[in-house]
Amino acid sequence: MNNLRKYLKTLCSIPSPSGYESRVNSTIKDILKSFNGLSISEDYIGNIIAKKEGNYDKTTMLIAHCDEIGFSVKYIDDSGFIRFTPIGGIDSSILYGLRVIIDHQGELINGVIGKSPVHLSRKEKSNHVLEISELWIDIGALDKADAESLVSVGDPITFYPNYSKLSGDLVSSKSIDNRAGVATLLSVAESLQQDKTNNSIIFVFSAQEELGLRGAITAGYRINPDVCIAVDATHATDYPGINKSAHGDIRLGCGPSIPVGANFCSVIQNKMKEIAKREILDFQIESIPGYSGTDVAKVQLVRGGIQTGLISIPTRYMHTPVEVASYNDMNIAVDILVHFCREYF
Repeated sequence: MNNLRKYLKTLCSIPSPSGYESRVNSTIKDILKSFNGLSISEDYIGNIIAKKEGNYDKTTMLIAHCDEIGFSVKYIDDSGFIRFTPIGGIDSSILYGLRVIIDHQGELINGVIGKSPVHLSRKEKSNHVLEISELWIDIGALDKADAESLVSVGDPITFYPNYSKLSGDLVSSKSIDNRAGVATLLSVAESLQQDKTNNSIIFVFSAQEELGLRGAITAGYRINPDVCIAVDATHATDYPGINKSAHGDIRLGCGPSIPVGANFCSVIQNKMKEIAKREILDFQIESIPGYSGTDVAKVQLVRGGIQTGLISIPTRYMHTPVEVASYNDMNIAVDILVHFCREYF
């Protein structure tokens, strides 16, 4: 048995938005150091790279982005309220009333996102959706000087850690996108630590995915693998009101998604499906005919082109503080990837 549940709970508690991955990177490196046979490094953009030497000169790269969405302090007004700007894609309609933490030079400062209550605002009565520029963060400061003694312009902000177990094997937290992928890769590395695989296996925990898949570009170019598979979140569509004709039918607890589309090599995807069928593991097929928005969308195009694949963890309410996923789906993804690493080439 791997320690996937422990990894996910630990990772989801760590504030590390895109461009500020040092906190989560430190934890990832500590976990990797507990495994046998890995050489571990970190590049300039913030990717963690762990290599397991194989028997031959071919390389399989497994990649999962370790950053999360968040915010940055933009401006502190005279009353000590903090204006902020997003890091990554965030729906402003969900933000009012949420707890956040601001990372100021290593010290975590608590805050809440505020706005005028509906009782005092005609706009709210007309269902006006506030923009982020109309919201503020209240840290309890007396005035601007007091606030500036606690936070600075540019400080990163994340949702307050809120990991919780739901019914069955479901879990809810901020940053399941993509700490679920990170926990999956750590569990693969743990499971393979006593193996001598034919391919060298390189685990990449990539930075700045939410800002344009930046870490994937540098990692793909540097490593130049024969094969690259990403582990990321995908949209579950098993809740009320969603148009499955437009978005497909992806359910929690029914296995990871192994998608079909132009960003993925059919040989790689078919091999993962073959493994799942042989080992009697549930999986789902998802149609992504164009740009996948995952790290392999960039890795596929580096140098002369790389064979790429994707396995995805179904996730409800993506890019909110209450993302929901299934441990069953993550564990199946671990099993498929372990078999793939042992068998491919």
